[in-house]
Amino acid sequence: VCAVSVEPMQCEGGDRFASKRFFQSLRVLTHALGVALIFDEVQTGFGLGGAELWSNTFDLQTSAGEPLPADFINLAKKCQVGAVLSSIPDPFPTTAHAASFCRGYINATSIDPEALTKLGNSVRDRLFTLAEQFDFVSAPRAQGLAFAFDLPDSVFAVNFVNQRFYHGFMVYIAGERTLRFRIQYTTTAEDLDYIFASITQSLRHLKKEGPGSLPDRYDYVWPDVAGPEHPIPFTIRELRTVNWDVILRNYGELPDYRRQEMAQLLEPKPIDQYEPPYKERQFTWLEFIRYLAGRQSVRIRPLNAGNWEKYKKAIMNLEHVVYEPARVDDEAFLQAAVEAEGSVCFVAFERDRLLGFSVAAPLELFTEVRGPDNDPGLNSGKYLYSADLLVHPEARGRGVGIRLKRRQVEKARELGYHGIRSRNRVDMATNMEVINRILGAVEMDYFERDYGEDESPCRYLSLPVQETVTPQLRWSSGVESPTGGLLDKETWQDWDLAAINKNSLCNWWTPNMTRYVEWLRMVSPLGHVYLASGRDEAADKLVKCLIHKRKGAQLMISFQGSFWGGVTACARSLSDPHFGNHFGWSHLPYPHQEGDPFANVDGALTEAETDCLNALGDLIHEPEAILGVAIEPIQEKTGRRVSVRFLKALRELCDKIGVPLVMNESASWAYRGSRELFYCQATGVKPDLLTAFAGGQLGQVFTNDKFYIPEPLTLISTWDGDELSALRFRQQMEVLRAHRDDARLYELDKLVGSRGDFYRGSGLLFFDGEDLACDLSLTDEGHLFFPPLNRLDEQWETLSEYFGTKRAPVPA
Repeated sequence: VCAVSVEPMQCEGGDRFASKRFFQSLRVLTHALGVALIFDEVQTGFGLGGAELWSNTFDLQTSAGEPLPADFINLAKKCQVGAVLSSIPDPFPTTAHAASFCRGYINATSIDPEALTKLGNSVRDRLFTLAEQFDFVSAPRAQGLAFAFDLPDSVFAVNFVNQRFYHGFMVYIAGERTLRFRIQYTTTAEDLDYIFASITQSLRHLKKEGPGSLPDRYDYVWPDVAGPEHPIPFTIRELRTVNWDVILRNYGELPDYRRQEMAQLLEPKPIDQYEPPYKERQFTWLEFIRYLAGRQSVRIRPLNAGNWEKYKKAIMNLEHVVYEPARVDDEAFLQAAVEAEGSVCFVAFERDRLLGFSVAAPLELFTEVRGPDNDPGLNSGKYLYSADLLVHPEARGRGVGIRLKRRQVEKARELGYHGIRSRNRVDMATNMEVINRILGAVEMDYFERDYGEDESPCRYLSLPVQETVTPQLRWSSGVESPTGGLLDKETWQDWDLAAINKNSLCNWWTPNMTRYVEWLRMVSPLGHVYLASGRDEAADKLVKCLIHKRKGAQLMISFQGSFWGGVTACARSLSDPHFGNHFGWSHLPYPHQEGDPFANVDGALTEAETDCLNALGDLIHEPEAILGVAIEPIQEKTGRRVSVRFLKALRELCDKIGVPLVMNESASWAYRGSRELFYCQATGVKPDLLTAFAGGQLGQVFTNDKFYIPEPLTLISTWDGDELSALRFRQQMEVLRAHRDDARLYELDKLVGSRGDFYRGSGLLFFDGEDLACDLSLTDEGHLFFPPLNRLDEQWETLSEYFGTKRAPVPA
């Protein structure tokens, strides 16, 4: 036994809880026996149970009272990326999708255990009251954001679930007869009233009519279905009914430069004439809505020395409304900050009523305040200190606070500041801290007994406003980042919603994803496509297609040096044995081509190619036991390539013996291996199935008609890809298509080849690649060179000089 894996609370198994006593004993037992303990917090992590991690509530420790945490903790879902909190280093480090990682970070910093515990207690009270009203409701349980109860049997449970659309809520069965519910961080008392009223109506129907019938479609509950909190209007008529505060709270204001551009595009005119510029793609529809919201909602105006006298009375009145007398800022203090050179201050007005204001000034003005007094950025002139941000109590919940903060960040960036410091009282500034965290603030220091007369604890935060790191151009990054980094803002198009909200594509679909899949089907060499959340899941789905169609077959045949992923057992077993061959599948020697793989296509096979095909034939004694033969035409971890001549012979052999041929084009598609989008379109050798990684959280499995599974949801997964990754990859391919015939690519091959190397520029290079920031190959014999094709301009002179003057050792 190498490990014990357990969920802190069994979610799919029926929302089943175990005691703290059990987990404490399990941890002591596994530790004593030298067996690793794994907590699976894919579903329970990130606040579900009220704490950051559900297992944090177990108080795991040794008999001496020393902390004794689990060896590993698995995270996903609210984490937005798959992650393992590990007690040992990762043997095969992989990349993570930065946008999703940032969303996960925001989720993590938004967790307020005290507030979640209070919310969970409110749910528990309502739930136990509900159970007393209906005698067929049993085992009510609740903690944090999760609650559940049991019904008599699966028939009752299915009937309850089938009523969900009549009442406007989502619920799923867990186990055989458990109904489980998940609420949000932002759930209010009014939301809970609606939720439990809807549950009560469903239970009343079951009590009165039994599980054999559903309510009539036009029953009394139908008009009570809840609408979306922040609908985006899609017609001119809908614009007249928009809650502009909600739009701004959820999507933010446009940057100042964009507001000015939009103002020129949208000069005053009748509202029905606003559509043409959008149709001409001068701005996106969401930009249009955000622009109108900024004009229609609370107005944010600059506050400075020129208008302090005009606004000071309203500002001081607001200070007295919000703060008790001991905490009201001195008028002279605020005036000095507002009138200081380099200050960044704003007021928020609705008509003539002040709803809020913010005051930030250079850090150097606050040396008597704890935090700024010992700040490493003091006297650099590069940091602001946010001295005050207030919102009128009657205006809270309208997004005024975050709008003031966003405007502060925007102006600070424009003025060249590097960051904004602030202090948040731990027990009273929850909303302000959440706003800071949402915008990227991190804790610099924590002060006990520091804030106010009661000496409450205080966090000292730093909010960066500039991109202070310039990513290094890596010449091995072409597979995961085809254009070598972020595209220009002008190419982003309608990426706003995909960037801020990661949809589960198995449940929610968008017009952008429809267009992406339509594009894939148009350009694909095979007729069908499945989406996955990365290279490993794509490998799993490809093999599942083979398992579904080739009943009884269990073996795959791959090649040495391959890389299909280093995480799942299936992907590792297809990859080189270096990554851990879980299933024991065979790996043949890879008969790589020295030089141009398209040369001598109709010539005789080399000795290595012939030996490889003979070895393959010897392995396949029973073709019906073989799932398929899997090959990378260009290997991602070695850079080596097989000849087109060999691919044709391999295809012919697989057809002859009746075994599918599958390919991994992660390293060879996207114009990296040829001037075609897919490498097999250039070679003319089509596989039965093909997988291709697009970077980020998007893998694809292409299949012909023979291995396509038409039954819906057969290959469903939690996320089924990522919309932002799809939008980015589609745009990257438009960029790279313009570079596919760049003469310098062929010149680069000549430069490399002229140095006596066996391998061309897109293959394995035997040279000191550290000078060009290239990654080591799988065998550490050399460095991988997969350049972003669109960025040769930046270092062409460096490449020409490097390859023209340095010679590399010829491999033995």
